[in-house]
Amino acid sequence: MIRTSDGGYLFSGVTNSTGPQNTQDAWLLKVDSNGCIDPLNCSPLSAPDWTMDEKPMLVYPNPAGSEIYFEQQSLADKIWTVTCISGTGTSIYTKAIQAQAGRIRLDVSDLPPGLYLFRVNGTHFKVMKE
Repeated sequence: MIRTSDGGYLFSGVTNSTGPQNTQDAWLLKVDSNGCIDPLNCSPLSAPDWTMDEKPMLVYPNPAGSEIYFEQQSLADKIWTVTCISGTGTSIYTKAIQAQAGRIRLDVSDLPPGLYLFRVNGTHFKVMKE
């Protein structure tokens, strides 16, 4: 697996089959930065909930109650874009939020219980809301 210049990933491998033919098949798979093979037909819930950065972003609590925190040193005290997507793939909102001391606090008290995908400047996280 390697990361590509467009933020996606490239996976490759080989499989061997035994039997009368004894064949060997090679495979190559390219996904975009959301983890999608086909960006026009991709559920946002299939996106990875991890980051390839040296220090992954922490997201807690999960499951969430009324607040969610995103924490990473690289957040610094800048304004970050946070997008919330429902379990059905509908974009609920996009907000610009000021990080403080490497942490973003997000009020989710108005969201009904369910599974949500949060995107913070391109990094995706699956969060269950109680």
